[in-house]
Amino acid sequence: MSYSGDGEFTTDLCASSWDAGLFVAECHFQNRPVTGHVNYNDIQDHKPDFGARRMVLTRLDPETLAVRDQVIEDCAQDGMVIRL
Repeated sequence: MSYSGDGEFTTDLCASSWDAGLFVAECHFQNRPVTGHVNYNDIQDHKPDFGARRMVLTRLDPETLAVRDQVIEDCAQDGMVIRL
């Protein structure tokens, strides 16, 4: 398992996901670049570079939650259980 934590997108973030069964990625905004956070566009733009078998997005903001039905990846929810 690999977890992004808070931080902007870097290629090291992608590298940390390689060979992980699960990569939990902070996705705090839909389109807006904000210092110290990854947004959904970053994840989509670099999707082929993430090497985890499964990705779950966490810490979604209201903007991203409003379009959650358009988000391809799994989104974490309170009480969610993930089996690997």
